[in-house]
Amino acid sequence: MSLRRHVETSRIVLSFLSLIGVVTAAAAETPIEIGLRGWSAILEPETLSVRARINGQPEMLAAGGSPHVVESVTRAEESASWAIPALGITAKFTVHGNRLHARFESSRDQTFEWPRTGEDLNLLALILPEGEGLYVPLADAAWRGRLSGQCFTAYGQLSMPFWSYRREQGTFTYQVISDLRTELCTFDRNGRLVATARHEFLDRDQRPAYELEMWPGARSPIAPAIEYREGLVRAGQFVSLTEKIRANPEVAKLLGAVHMYVWGDGRTVEFVRDLQRMGIKRAWIGYDQDERAGTALVDHRYIAAAKEAGYLVGPYDTYSNAQDPVTGEDSVSRWPGDLYPAGCIKDREQKSLGGFAGRGCELSSEALERAEAESRPLTRRMDERLRDGANSYFLDVDAFGDLYDDYSPAHPMTPARDRANRMRRMRAIRDRGVVLGSEEGVGWSVPLLDFAHGALSVQNAVLWRNKKALGAWWPPERPKIFFLPVKPGGDFSPAKYDPAYRLPLYEAAFHAAVVATDRWDVPMAKFPALARVRQLLELLYGVPSIWAMDRRQLRESGAELSKLTQFFDTLHRRIGAAPMTDFEWITPDRLVQRTTFGNEAVLTANFGSAAFAEVKPGCLRVHWIASRQDVTFCPAAVR
Repeated sequence: MSLRRHVETSRIVLSFLSLIGVVTAAAAETPIEIGLRGWSAILEPETLSVRARINGQPEMLAAGGSPHVVESVTRAEESASWAIPALGITAKFTVHGNRLHARFESSRDQTFEWPRTGEDLNLLALILPEGEGLYVPLADAAWRGRLSGQCFTAYGQLSMPFWSYRREQGTFTYQVISDLRTELCTFDRNGRLVATARHEFLDRDQRPAYELEMWPGARSPIAPAIEYREGLVRAGQFVSLTEKIRANPEVAKLLGAVHMYVWGDGRTVEFVRDLQRMGIKRAWIGYDQDERAGTALVDHRYIAAAKEAGYLVGPYDTYSNAQDPVTGEDSVSRWPGDLYPAGCIKDREQKSLGGFAGRGCELSSEALERAEAESRPLTRRMDERLRDGANSYFLDVDAFGDLYDDYSPAHPMTPARDRANRMRRMRAIRDRGVVLGSEEGVGWSVPLLDFAHGALSVQNAVLWRNKKALGAWWPPERPKIFFLPVKPGGDFSPAKYDPAYRLPLYEAAFHAAVVATDRWDVPMAKFPALARVRQLLELLYGVPSIWAMDRRQLRESGAELSKLTQFFDTLHRRIGAAPMTDFEWITPDRLVQRTTFGNEAVLTANFGSAAFAEVKPGCLRVHWIASRQDVTFCPAAVR
């Protein structure tokens, strides 16, 4: 959700491009140069512009705006600070190793726009962690059209709170430390894509400081994500899959597992036996709840059979929606007591915030947190979902990154409080000893998650733009939205699955921390024309595929699924908990790509139409580093 929904009506919006303020006196401050490891930053206090001197070459990092009178300028060897009274802003820049740390404080409620980036003509492309990640040449007309005018919250719509640029000599990255109330907005300016960060200072939050760090990085296009990961490790904020497996050995069953949601006769013991007969050794199986009866469509026998087969199996759940407990259409949205409508999120006018697809309301995590202290609805929900022995649990929405203000006098809430509530309840599920997954798995949620459905996806707006073409949520035993094959049209394929513009940023940061997949509403057989390129992307990135399954789909796609899972099982058991340490384009068209996973393996994928070395078009070669052996796999079409 855009921050603009939350902007106070009385705020002052300050754009450094258009603001007309008090101009400085004739004696302007001299630019301040601060030396950092490997480069120096040149600061202009009156305009807040920042230039970099890297290897002797000047580059614009943050374009300046209208000059203003500055006061209280202080300089030290590794810092500089000043006040801009007309803006109600104090600024401080400090050396943090090779990173320039910027800190802004405001004396009033306002939206502050800084930095404005991407205007230096030496910059080649925007590196954007939208979902898995995008590589966007700044002059690319199609991508300027897709991204211009979009804003991405730093705590959710960006999967990680940074953006970066490719330069001839390397990369340059901007990381938002104070991600809440911050968004990044992209614009088409003079035929190039530029980006500006916006931060809201609100008294509602006690106006905490707005902080960023910026630095020049290595040449690899995934260097910004690796450097982000390294920062998390230094801060003690990175929890690896190895650590998660040590805490809960069941998590190890994710390594090599194919993911699927089951419907109809996919929820029978016979289906589990089918998977075993096909030689599928590891799988994650998810199921939703009976929308009519409020009970699970699988029973303890199904769960026992799946666990006996070595699989992870668990329910879909969500705590984000509330509907009338009598007439509500599904069990996940029916809550006891007066949580509906009393627990609905309220806007400033005390109107309830509508729920997903206009159904019911968005349930306040604070209302649910307060109810838990009295009647324990969350505890009871978990007890019910896990009573048949499930060893996994998928909690929708909570790790997606939508965080809300709630203006209800009964349960007021800020985004910071909302995030804390969501983290507490995800932790409560994990404490049950189950393998936990959620939607998207944005950066702040990863320490709590074992898997993240949707983290691999990008540009989901094109998916949701014409949902009618994807099919209805009917019939319940085989919903067309999951099982109706669709030929992708328009902008769908180039926006979501063109490998020349995809970048494994999320995997570079978190491959060793969480198992990621594509979204459940784009199961592998949904778009048959894209199945090969999707499988190739997933294998190159070291992540599993996700399917919608029943016995019919298994009969139709079983041969392809068996071939894929047998190859993936061997690959992922060895690299699934390893970090992605390198990514490179081998050909100028960026269609032959290579990833490296620690000291385990080097993977080369050919998305092109001509053979490259020993890799045929549409194929992947794995080079095992220790044994120096090569294995090739060519994904098959899916029916």
